Amino acid sequence: MRLTFVLLLLAGIVFACEAPVEFEQPQPVNQRDLNKIPKRLRGVYISTKDSSYLIIDGKKMISRMEVRFEGHKDSIDLDLDSIGLGINKKNIVMMEKDNAKFTFQLKGDLVFGTYLHSDTIFEISTRHKIRKFKGHYFLNYQHSIDNWKVNKLSLEKSLLTISKISFPKDLENLKEITEVEEVRSDKGKVMAYKLDPTRAELKKLLDRNFKKINSYQKIGGASSVSE
Repeated sequence: MRLTFVLLLLAGIVFACEAPVEFEQPQPVNQRDLNKIPKRLRGVYISTKDSSYLIIDGKKMISRMEVRFEGHKDSIDLDLDSIGLGINKKNIVMMEKDNAKFTFQLKGDLVFGTYLHSDTIFEISTRHKIRKFKGHYFLNYQHSIDNWKVNKLSLEKSLLTISKISFPKDLENLKEITEVEEVRSDKGKVMAYKLDPTRAELKKLLDRNFKKINSYQKIGGASSVSE
């Protein structure tokens, strides 16, 4: 496997894309913030679509992805000889950058490597709020004043589903439920859509507009996650 391919995996990590639909307030409005992530959500999960993991404890959520690869030294798009000072007595090279760690081990002309990426994607704070509504949990991320990204968490048995309102293919459908403000650039291009739904309108959005972006199967309970 070529290293360039491994690097491209970074672009596909869950939660990396910004939602084009923004909210003026954390959701649901007039609902109290939880000071801890509920115990029923805590644990270790594996994605149903790739090799990434989701680790949830009482305060935060961490996304982890590990990829192992191997190949001939000449097939790796990295000049290992040029960083020879980083090779220890066991012929192991380790590099870390932007929450990602690369480990390479040389065995003759072969290279065995591991790519590990770990990122805290949610941590309860004044800018990260979690609220409960109608059996679902809402993760609110503040980007700026009056600008919140909102994801919905739903747990059915051991399957955790994360969903959001994506760029509306049917804008009129969205406008039937709540008022939609178009956020435009200086050149007039629509950059995002901003919503400020009431609780009643949010309930309708739950049924019609939140779409799944990922799902995770629980493989470890809360006892396997430290506070």
